[in-house]
Amino acid sequence: MGLNNQKVAPLKNGATTEKSWFGWWSKEQRCLTQRVTFAVSILWIFACVVFVGNNISARVVPQNGNIVYYFGPLFPTGQLAGHDFWAACAYADLLRRGLDYRNLPNDIPEKMKPVVKMAVVYPPLVFILYFPYLLMPYPVAYTVQMSLLFFANIGVIFLAGRMAGKIGKFVGPQGEQCVDMFPYMIIASLSFMAVSSYGFFFSIERGNCDIFSAALSWLFLYWLIEKPKQMWIQALLLACAINIKITPAIFVPLLFWRHGWKCLFPLLVINVSMLFAWGPENARNFLVSLKDFAATPVGWWGDHSAYSFAYCVLKPLGFSVIATERALIILSLFMWGIAAIILWRRGLSPINLLLMFIISIPVMNILPNSSNDYKLVILFGPLTVLMMGFLYAYTYGGKRWALLGVFLEFGIIYWLTQSGGLARSPYLANKFPFVLSLQLLIFLVVVCPFGLFAEVSNTGIPIKMRGTK
Repeated sequence: MGLNNQKVAPLKNGATTEKSWFGWWSKEQRCLTQRVTFAVSILWIFACVVFVGNNISARVVPQNGNIVYYFGPLFPTGQLAGHDFWAACAYADLLRRGLDYRNLPNDIPEKMKPVVKMAVVYPPLVFILYFPYLLMPYPVAYTVQMSLLFFANIGVIFLAGRMAGKIGKFVGPQGEQCVDMFPYMIIASLSFMAVSSYGFFFSIERGNCDIFSAALSWLFLYWLIEKPKQMWIQALLLACAINIKITPAIFVPLLFWRHGWKCLFPLLVINVSMLFAWGPENARNFLVSLKDFAATPVGWWGDHSAYSFAYCVLKPLGFSVIATERALIILSLFMWGIAAIILWRRGLSPINLLLMFIISIPVMNILPNSSNDYKLVILFGPLTVLMMGFLYAYTYGGKRWALLGVFLEFGIIYWLTQSGGLARSPYLANKFPFVLSLQLLIFLVVVCPFGLFAEVSNTGIPIKMRGTK
């Protein structure tokens, strides 16, 4: 039987596929399988490269003609493990006992008193969430906190992948339904890179809660897309994220985009209630300390804010700290603003909400005058979305150019996950250039007519949002 007489197997979506000479798979399906195999291979190869490069080879240092394995710290360690966590718990205990943070009791070690006083900069909701830890011995409480940090990191990556790509089933070459494990492989590899990264180890060492705020922000986006009519729940999730860390306030325009001015009432009611949860005195202390904290930035290599980059990297080269910080912030806000205008003109849709969400996250790291490197963990959400988009465009869309995006993203991940304490160049110690590079890559995805996410028809996100016309 000649090629022109081969049978055609109908697919459920109306397409047809010619059978191959040997076996049941079509040429198209074999090409798809090869592309998926290649994509999974490079994912895990690079995950191993990231792990070895950042946690093993970065510690191998030539010394006097020999090779020495360097046991130096990944980051400057605090006085005890869970430095920030301990301070927040101690401050919550002060509130429980009705004591003033300006006159600390003697049961707090003298060397930890300045740290406890700095904890006033946390929003009041943090101390409410930490109150259950006061019922546990400190080692148990810290172990619980570390476990929650671990699962929150994995959860953010899973939710980002779930919203960006198709997880479930796809139509096979003969019209059958086959289980598609490819998205899970992407999520697993990104999770491995995240929990073996310098930023994750730093967050564990400090016990910091930035990833909790990020997780609530992703839940807010999920509710905004999947359940767009439940405005109060969306406002509650976003308010919780804002009242753990202030920076998720950048997502408020998304809520306005979906609901208009009517979302202002639930936002105000919930945020004001959380602000005054420990009483007006504590709310006033928080607002005053927040103002003082913003007025006294501290630059060092383990901070990837625009200020720290200007102070640590550009100032020694003769640049003005104030002028360069402002220029870098304006550059970041310019990309964010142009992307917002473009996506707004395209109209309200799940993909546009998702893209606006992920381009806002690097701004949360760049804009504050302090963004310690434990905050790098929140970038793995956008990294997962981009990786899903690039790899789906390559595998299912057959777009080879998407591999360029994959390798560019791999480069960003490699340097973001390497400890500045082990960097062999002062220009690689500060992570600001790589955070800005990530925002630039997202910006290019938004503004360039590549149709990155449009290439994938089965994204798992509805084409039109429920409740929209």
